[in-house]
Amino acid sequence: MEFLPPEDAVKGRGKAKETYTRVRLAWYYRPGDVSDRNVVDCRLLLAAIFSEVCEINQLRAKCFVLHRDKISDLAGWKKRPDRFYFNRLFDPYIRKEFDVIQTSDVKNLPEDVRDVLLSRYEYVVAEKEIVPDLTDDIRLCDSCTKWCAPQDTVKCDRCKNFFHMVCVQPPLLAKPSRGYGWTCAPCSRQHEEEVDNHEAKRNANPANGKPKSTTGRSRGPGRPRKNPKQAELEESAVIKHFKMWPFRYFGIHTFPEDTLDPDDFIFPRIATRVGPKFQANVSPAVDPTPIPDIEERGGDATLEVLSYVDRMSSRDLLEFERCKKALTARPELKSSVDWLTEAVKVLSTAWNNNEQMSMVKIKTPLRQEKWKKVETRYIDREWSSEEKSTFEEAIAKYGLSSDPFAKRSVLGLSMR
Repeated sequence: MEFLPPEDAVKGRGKAKETYTRVRLAWYYRPGDVSDRNVVDCRLLLAAIFSEVCEINQLRAKCFVLHRDKISDLAGWKKRPDRFYFNRLFDPYIRKEFDVIQTSDVKNLPEDVRDVLLSRYEYVVAEKEIVPDLTDDIRLCDSCTKWCAPQDTVKCDRCKNFFHMVCVQPPLLAKPSRGYGWTCAPCSRQHEEEVDNHEAKRNANPANGKPKSTTGRSRGPGRPRKNPKQAELEESAVIKHFKMWPFRYFGIHTFPEDTLDPDDFIFPRIATRVGPKFQANVSPAVDPTPIPDIEERGGDATLEVLSYVDRMSSRDLLEFERCKKALTARPELKSSVDWLTEAVKVLSTAWNNNEQMSMVKIKTPLRQEKWKKVETRYIDREWSSEEKSTFEEAIAKYGLSSDPFAKRSVLGLSMR
């Protein structure tokens, strides 16, 4: 894949002055090394998107590995020494095999995605069951005329047209089970009319078919002549690489738009291990309800500022302290945390609105909050003598535990 300098080499010397002592090699597996099945063909390998860096003095020989579709004469290729081929890929992390096809054979893709794949990669890695869908002609939805992804597409058994599962009415939540077919609405209506009018046609084979020819089988043109230079041409063929890799995954668990991103992962993917019990199958909304404009939290309308003391000057702070002392003459209020908090808030609000702080008065223990429609108390009301006696009786009866939940329950019993 590439030659590398030593690990402790000084960077910035230039490629012409570097001494290469290491090499990055792409891995290929033998089928018997990753599974228990016996493979007779010793030239068959499994590709992998996995590389390893080793020293150059560890190399022993050079071999040629090509894709099966790139080899015209497979028997002659295997007769030559150090010639191998592959048609599948093995991922060592998820322990699963995938088919490898040429990018030029993939046709059922949007035009922009297919152009990107053709310009970057030589091969495409996909699951075996999705390869026929990728190599088929491009499929467009008969309703919206957009490209139909294989995993989100249904095919009508009568007209052979393709549809998105969300484009049909009503939308389909899942594909038909194996062994069952699906027909679109026009074809279903046409079939019902034919049955009602007793005009269903029988597609029976005619009794008098085409007469069999008595002549012998024509002889083929024979095996083509082997080109002795074909193997050299195949070995020297240019293979497209993108970031040193000739293939990328494009299977069931791939979004086609992600292929346009050059930094998207090229490794194979599988479904999540979390079962369907913990998954939510949400059908896409055909007519989504517009979301009302909700005011962002943390703004002036939802944030309550308790103090602007940090913004005041020294002169304003002196006026602030004088006005705070003049708000009340009761000593118990001057030491109350709730009253002090309310006094700082109303004085700060007046200063921020360029109002005189000496005009601020606090006559009632109620205030109007932004998020409440009615006024609320900022100071707890005094207990009556009956409530105090009830609380003392509850403490004497149930005791005072260190558990905060027990204290809360005792307080609740006494208040009842």
